[in-house]
Amino acid sequence: MTTVFCLTSIAIIALADSSSLLKEVRQYGEKIDRIEKSAGKVSLQEIVQEGTSMADKLRPVIEELSESDYDFVLKNMKGFAIGRQEAVFIEPDTVFFSSLAKKVGIEDDRLYFHFLNEVMPDGSWPVYVEQQTDVGGCTKYGEGYLSNLYKKGNALLPKVTGYYSKGVKRIVRHLSDKLVSGTCACGDRQSVIKELRLFLELNKESDIVAKVKKRLEEVQKDRSTMEFNCIGGR
Repeated sequence: MTTVFCLTSIAIIALADSSSLLKEVRQYGEKIDRIEKSAGKVSLQEIVQEGTSMADKLRPVIEELSESDYDFVLKNMKGFAIGRQEAVFIEPDTVFFSSLAKKVGIEDDRLYFHFLNEVMPDGSWPVYVEQQTDVGGCTKYGEGYLSNLYKKGNALLPKVTGYYSKGVKRIVRHLSDKLVSGTCACGDRQSVIKELRLFLELNKESDIVAKVKKRLEEVQKDRSTMEFNCIGGR
């Protein structure tokens, strides 16, 4: 009897939590609808931050939602790409927000989402990553994505504020990690050498120049931890 009571109590608590979460999802959906219908210019930063916060809350429970509740989330979390089949993901739809920023956003919004759209043109995977499994892939060295986006991100930082500034810094950090310590290259050794040389040419004032030079030397002398023609996410 005690066991049944405990299980019932847990179920009721979970239901209450789900109900509260879905209420927040509905409120987000209503706000984004009002913004889409706005006749004037509106800052999108607050609603983007709210949507991202909602995504963080939904991610751990999205697989447990009923079909009807999941459909409700899909309908109301406009501006977010959502899935729970092969892999769980709830990420900002860069195409949606880039279009919305052009329509009703202010300069901050347009600058941020133009950059984000360059980083993640399909809204789910960075342009410099080749998806090979549901959860990962290799890094595309040699095509200039890492070096050019790093330069653009650093140039953008003084022009954006708040949540957007944090977002750009996070992307630049990720690019930096790929350049300095990434280990899974889609291509061969020469593709990595080409990318690192391009970085040094485009980003002469960067604070990671010394580390990139060291990495370049290690790759050239076959002393790096880099795996070439790599299959990531295994």
